[in-house]
Amino acid sequence: MPRTILSLGSDVIREVRGQATYYEARKAIENALNWVDSQANWEFLHKETNLNVEAPYSTGTVSVTAGTTAVTGAGLVWNTGWRYKTIKFADRQMPYLIASFGSPTTLILTTALSGTANISSGDYQIYQRRYALPSDCEPGRDLFIRGPRATGPDGDGIIPKRGKLSFDKLADPHFTAGRTVYYSDDEYDQTNNVPTIALHPWPTLAGEYFLSYYTKLTVPTADGARIMIPEAFEMAVVKLAAAEIKQRNNHQGWLALQQQGQDMVRGLFLRFGASAAYETRPIVSEPPDMFASNSILYTR
Repeated sequence: MPRTILSLGSDVIREVRGQATYYEARKAIENALNWVDSQANWEFLHKETNLNVEAPYSTGTVSVTAGTTAVTGAGLVWNTGWRYKTIKFADRQMPYLIASFGSPTTLILTTALSGTANISSGDYQIYQRRYALPSDCEPGRDLFIRGPRATGPDGDGIIPKRGKLSFDKLADPHFTAGRTVYYSDDEYDQTNNVPTIALHPWPTLAGEYFLSYYTKLTVPTADGARIMIPEAFEMAVVKLAAAEIKQRNNHQGWLALQQQGQDMVRGLFLRFGASAAYETRPIVSEPPDMFASNSILYTR
């Protein structure tokens, strides 16, 4: 059964021969857990789910005054819960992002309608390129996305990733549709606090995409909360936390403890790791990255 942070804290205090408070031990454990989490895509943090994509909507007609953002529809029913939608008017070259749906027949654009000519009972299409990922999906980790047959650049359903800059250059800013070929996961929805992906081209049919992702290792906030890591990781966390405390207090032996902890993590990668946590990063960073004065984990 996973250990509590209180239990691990007691082990850390024993490792440093009582030269630490429980608060210091707890903070060091938190730093060690965050560091271990950042080293690899661990199999015990892996999850799978479905990503539901939506078909475009073009029923009815729309009217909008040039220079304004309010759009009114007729002969249609929009879903007021829609998010990340884009609208393309038949007589405008560029698409417009939709800020919100006020009702089943009204919406607001993020930018005003260009030009001087109004749109009156015009044709349109609402489509979706961007989709929310599960709230526990950590942005930047490896994703695996497989769509229906014929999606992907090779038509095998596997959809590879493109970096945000190259994705934006690739994506046709005009009205393009078709099978999904690439995705980018470099956008974060600050309003709804969820990571998102963008698909290119946007899907033309509703369907389910398969999504494989990794969650972030959650550090408990309550003393009695259990740390959801395999038992094999516990001693590595204790060693790394003890090394941090010893280094902060200028006690001998911290470097040896750090080396022991990092060696353990290297060995654990062979059993529990799928890949390095982030692109271009080594599987286990070398000392003194974890406790260096310029490290985000090092604060006095």
